[in-house]
Amino acid sequence: MGDLTGQERFDAIIEADEKVEPRDWMPDGYRKTVIRQMAQHAHSEVIGMQPEAPFSCRSGACASCRARVMQGEVRMDRNWVLEEGEVAAGQILSCQAHPVSDTVALTYDL
Repeated sequence: MGDLTGQERFDAIIEADEKVEPRDWMPDGYRKTVIRQMAQHAHSEVIGMQPEAPFSCRSGACASCRARVMQGEVRMDRNWVLEEGEVAAGQILSCQAHPVSDTVALTYDL
């Protein structure tokens, strides 16, 4: 990948279904929208990729980690703050979300 642009290297990583690391070049906005095959708590996965991702309580009580599911499906352990309509619209608390589908895409850009 020697003479490739940042975008070309990034596209090759995604195409190969490899992990994008925090030190890797990413297109504008990618850090706000995460598309990954998550094998653990969604928030733990996000913090591994985006150390600056929003969070506070990690117990489902503050909504600092509020995100929207753009692709796939998750289930939440607890939810003390989101209204029924917000959940129906795809909003989740990433600190309480576990992937149900193989691939999950989240955005914090609400």
